[in-house]
Amino acid sequence: MELRSGRRLRRSSPPPPPPHGTRSQRMDRISALPDEMLLLVLARLRCIRTAAQTSLLSRRWRGLWIGLWTSPTDLTFRGLAPATIETLFGRFATASPQVSTLDISLSQGCHGTRGAANSLLRAAMQLSPEHLIFTLQEPCSGYVGYIELPCFERTTSIDIKAHHIWLQQPLPAGKFTALESLSVTGQIYDLGPLLIRCPRLRELSLTYPDKYALLIPHEHGEFPALEKLSLSGKMVNPGSLLGSSKSLRELSVTQLDTCPLRIMLPPSGEFPMLEKLTLSGNIAELGILLNGCPRLHVLSVTLRGMRIHSLKAALATIQKAVPLGLFLSTLGVEIPWRDDISAARFAYLLRTMERLSPQELVVTANLEGCYASEHFQEIKANLPCFAHATSIEMNLQNVCFKSLKPGEFCRLERLSLPRLCNTIDIGTLVTRCPRLRVLKVTLSTGKMTVHSASLQILDVNWNSNTECHGIDIVTPVLKQLHVKVRAEWDVSVSLSASMLENLSWQCWYMSALVFGSWCLESFGIQTMENVMCLHLNANANSQLDAELNFAQEVEKLPCFSTLEINFEADWHVYGALVLQLLRMRRIRVATKRLEVNLPWWPEAKQACPQNCHCDKPKNWRRQSNFCTSLEEVEIRGFNGEDHEHDFLRLILKCSPMLKSVIVQASEVFRGHATELSNIYMAHPFVKFFK
Repeated sequence: MELRSGRRLRRSSPPPPPPHGTRSQRMDRISALPDEMLLLVLARLRCIRTAAQTSLLSRRWRGLWIGLWTSPTDLTFRGLAPATIETLFGRFATASPQVSTLDISLSQGCHGTRGAANSLLRAAMQLSPEHLIFTLQEPCSGYVGYIELPCFERTTSIDIKAHHIWLQQPLPAGKFTALESLSVTGQIYDLGPLLIRCPRLRELSLTYPDKYALLIPHEHGEFPALEKLSLSGKMVNPGSLLGSSKSLRELSVTQLDTCPLRIMLPPSGEFPMLEKLTLSGNIAELGILLNGCPRLHVLSVTLRGMRIHSLKAALATIQKAVPLGLFLSTLGVEIPWRDDISAARFAYLLRTMERLSPQELVVTANLEGCYASEHFQEIKANLPCFAHATSIEMNLQNVCFKSLKPGEFCRLERLSLPRLCNTIDIGTLVTRCPRLRVLKVTLSTGKMTVHSASLQILDVNWNSNTECHGIDIVTPVLKQLHVKVRAEWDVSVSLSASMLENLSWQCWYMSALVFGSWCLESFGIQTMENVMCLHLNANANSQLDAELNFAQEVEKLPCFSTLEINFEADWHVYGALVLQLLRMRRIRVATKRLEVNLPWWPEAKQACPQNCHCDKPKNWRRQSNFCTSLEEVEIRGFNGEDHEHDFLRLILKCSPMLKSVIVQASEVFRGHATELSNIYMAHPFVKFFK
């Protein structure tokens, strides 16, 4: 047998047997195992903190966990105090481990963050990790200072995330002789001295918080090894860095504000080695940039914050470059709705995008400056056939695709038409997408038919003004289904999905279903960790007194184990209704957890109307043995009314399998501690929170 380090497991002589004593001493067979076997046990803990805590078991285990690191390994420190981490560093350095990846996540406090971070980074130099990941969480308040990055001579990659702390130049003097990849999220006080000390740097990623500018100095030397550069933030003259990188092959620039983004060419007039370009923002002079990239093969561009005339010009520039062999990987277009986007303008933009034929298309709406109602008039359009697209997302404002142009989406795998961007011909659309795996769509039609042999994820949302009359889904490989619909309680539903794992079904009823003084307004089923949940939202309405046989509908539902009931009013008696639901055969057998949610801020006390049905039948408090499977009960918003105490006692009496009861008081608790105290004394597993 071998350890993960690759060394053979050799049999060492076990420690001498313990002297005769207590039974626990005689039965400690694990401690009698050789060190190699115990190290296998510790290795499977997969956590430094837990492995180190085994030193508290006995002298036999003390310090044994250090022996895990005899070969290159990964060390991760999260949730530990900085002083504790430094102590562990010293022990690791003594054991002379070879650290492959050192991952430190330090939670920022209100005081001492700068000193703790600098001290940890200096201590980390002792381990000489190959890869360093250092993360500072969000501070408690305000600005906390600078971080000094020491020189890690053996480290090949460094990833630092410190959003509100400035990264200062390396101290003490030295070079990152092995560093090939550097990623910084945060502020850099002086970028030049840091980059000059990285002679082998090939990949550089700089990401700044959106409220700060990306400060790049004008003079910082040459970087002949730099091949991949990523910049994100408010750019200030990125050309000073680009001009020093003659071997650049991949460039990504993301502008977070709406100021024009100009990528200046180097003094030579071109990027001779650039092969992949990613741009995002209000891009200016795009044609000049593309003409200066003779070896460019892959382009990903997102046009944001642009007026309609600039947007058209940028699309026209890309359209000229595509026929020359340029592959358009991603095309993102943010449509400025304030520029009076008519149906004709929108159709023109769609036709241009279709001719560009991107692999991934993302179209969104820029609603800045849209205050008048004329900006939100519905636009009816035809959905083009993007023959080469594998992913399409259109998150637009008041756009309805009434029909489809001829053709097939032969490569499309993901399609998203959310919110107010909807379509009515969903059945035809799906049949024209033979490779479609993910579909997210908003509908404005009464019926939906989805028959697909490839669909795995389906997310359907009906327009709030549209009533659903029927659903027909036949998808043999569907694994996830989310449906939000407005319909009558007897809506026709046909579902054939033998591989379905995750189901979320929310239905708002056009006319409420009535249970005496309560009317059911919405109904849902959700899966959480392969557990089906039934959600019932009830709303008080004393004017409705008809009865509904809900049991037959519940019998048609898939398996569930949690029943959640939400009451929107607090003046009615709810115990009788909950009892009525729990006595239904399907709910009685399946429900293991009951959640009753009452208003946290109850309204002013109101009396039930005359002849109110909420407390009927009158003998509901004397029922017995109706919660045969119930194990957990949680009541939120408990007011302490007499009928609530009666309901709680009834649940405790009629649930033989009950293990846990949690009662959380409302913000306006009206009850008496004596009543609840008597319940606690009889049932110790009941917990009350106020």
